[in-house]
Amino acid sequence: MSSDLNWFERRGVLVALLLPIAVVFFTFTELRYLTFGETVQGSIVSVDAIEGERGKDMTVIAHDLRVEYVDPTDNQSATVVARMGSMWQPEGDTISIQYIPGHTESGRLASDQHPWIAVSILIAAVLLTLFVIKAVRDMNRPIRR
Repeated sequence: MSSDLNWFERRGVLVALLLPIAVVFFTFTELRYLTFGETVQGSIVSVDAIEGERGKDMTVIAHDLRVEYVDPTDNQSATVVARMGSMWQPEGDTISIQYIPGHTESGRLASDQHPWIAVSILIAAVLLTLFVIKAVRDMNRPIRR
């Protein structure tokens, strides 16, 4: 970098370089499910009501679903606990579970997937990286007079 850059410009370039790395780190989980995720049917074992205040009244504001499923790759059973809003299914019903084979702790409801978020953030990170590379090249180019 040129020595005529002040502290704020250097800090801005540093943030612009580190931001794509942070974005990729935070979207890594969604990308893992997108590329390696499998879907199986799980059985709802229990539904627990979560009460909270709405205005002056105590009311049910959410439900915790406990869902059991079996990983077909190693035949191990696993449990997923998911918080649902007012839309929930009763005990005994089946629901789709998305998981990463070999990682029993990775299960989640299949309806919790948001691949468009990961893809759009990844595209934004790539575009930002290209912009930073161009900006750094322009800063280091000699000035023509």
